[in-house]
Amino acid sequence: MNLNKTFEFLSPTKIIFEVKGAEKLGEKLKAEGWNNAFITADKGIVDSGLLQNIISAFDQSGMNYTVFSDFEANPTTRAVEKGSEVFKNSNCDVLVGIGGGSSIDTAKGVAILTTNPGPLQEYEGPEKIANPVPPIVAVPTTAGTGAEVTASTVLTDRDRKYKLSIRSNYLIPVVTLLDPSLLCSLPPKVIAATGMDALVHAVEAYISIWASPLTDQLALASIRTISENIRLFYANPDNIEAAGNMLLASTMAGMSFANARVGCIHALAHSLGGFYNMPHGFACAVLLPHSIDYMLISTPKKISKIASIMGADVNGLNPVEAAKRAVTEIEMLISSLDLPLDFKEHSVKKEDIPRLVESALKTGIHVSSPRKIDSEGLETILRAVF
Repeated sequence: MNLNKTFEFLSPTKIIFEVKGAEKLGEKLKAEGWNNAFITADKGIVDSGLLQNIISAFDQSGMNYTVFSDFEANPTTRAVEKGSEVFKNSNCDVLVGIGGGSSIDTAKGVAILTTNPGPLQEYEGPEKIANPVPPIVAVPTTAGTGAEVTASTVLTDRDRKYKLSIRSNYLIPVVTLLDPSLLCSLPPKVIAATGMDALVHAVEAYISIWASPLTDQLALASIRTISENIRLFYANPDNIEAAGNMLLASTMAGMSFANARVGCIHALAHSLGGFYNMPHGFACAVLLPHSIDYMLISTPKKISKIASIMGADVNGLNPVEAAKRAVTEIEMLISSLDLPLDFKEHSVKKEDIPRLVESALKTGIHVSSPRKIDSEGLETILRAVF
């Protein structure tokens, strides 16, 4: 552990872990001093009946609310603009994102436009939001995005076929409720994709050039927890213990990458999501083994540690040989979750690679990668997927 390195760590979110805690969400919000919630909940949450159970508890507690669900899995800037208009007419005093990353990111986007002028594109990048935003509460219903503890929101600009990342400490949720019972209705395919997203968060934070002893420990704990629980959760979504462990792993990974940042995998995943509307977790899963293979020359000791934590026998191997075992372990995990190792089902075209790389470079997310990477390196990773 390198304690000669100067670092900072920020994690101001109040985290509540409680099985069936969502059934008391109205009471919890009122206890914090809020009376009128603006709820962003994706259509899947609405259709599943989960939201109805939560707002029934709101009615019992006397908590007022407005529900906004007019957004997609990859929320767009236009949808957020619509949501901000609804918020301004609602007299709400707190934003509550209930769902996956799309719901929480939408709540964060609405929060920006509540106290800051548009367009949202003006705030792309770090710390460009001038005015504080209303309080944000996150209630994740997937174990993957980490948005419940991070300072960023990722929104799609449909006109440019581009995902923009807005990062500001104003966007860190003030309260997060982790309720594993909310995850038990997830389809296995969603469990696999979101769980791999969490794993990528932890891995990229661990090998980031901005990693610190604190982010390392959170990332390693997350990798270990995911490795031990994701298959169990995938095989049986009613396994409340596995669900709770995955939820904690996702949040630990979020706390880690919120400080250490993610890298080239997310730069490319944002590009693929903006261009093809590809599910984020799916893109991250496919890119992970190829990206680690490209990165291992720059940080073999850390990547060999990942291999060991994931169950590989690295005894007697030099760091590079041991690091290669991480790629094998990751590919085995992806296959066991019935996820593909390529983009064939999404019809990614080789002729689009230059545009995808250009878009990834614009995000600036790749700069935290341990191996210095440019357009040629990003293209190498993409071409390895075909």
